[in-house]
Amino acid sequence: MTPLHTQMASLAVAMGFTLCVCAEQTLTLASGEWSPLTGEHIKEQGICTHIIKEALKKQGYKIQSSYFPWKRSYKLVVEGAYDIGPCWIKNSQRVEEILFSKEPILVMKKVFFTVKTFLLTGALMPMSESTRLLSPGVTPMAKDLIKK
Repeated sequence: MTPLHTQMASLAVAMGFTLCVCAEQTLTLASGEWSPLTGEHIKEQGICTHIIKEALKKQGYKIQSSYFPWKRSYKLVVEGAYDIGPCWIKNSQRVEEILFSKEPILVMKKVFFTVKTFLLTGALMPMSESTRLLSPGVTPMAKDLIKK
């Protein structure tokens, strides 16, 4: 500390104030490219990444993002090398390996467009499977860091 900072700190303590230097804790995010939801070179690194960063920022966390092929980013989160992976579709295998947010950050519906004269019988995708929930995946270690 410079002499001026030392004097100011001494004065603040003498006046009964407590000085607190709080550093943000950094969580790491591993993601793939899926524009406009997540991507290294798009605005706010995509809507999923932006939502995650803003939510955790309000809890005092800083997010450091890195981008890899999707399989590698998932493996890095499962192994604990990274804390968070955004925008993964919840399935039975992933539920066994990582923790998902209680509520999805986005809900997407897959649809298929065709000309009126071409009738679809529903063979492409049953309606019950057309809606997928996207949640950020979190390692068990990172779960303990995030405030409830």
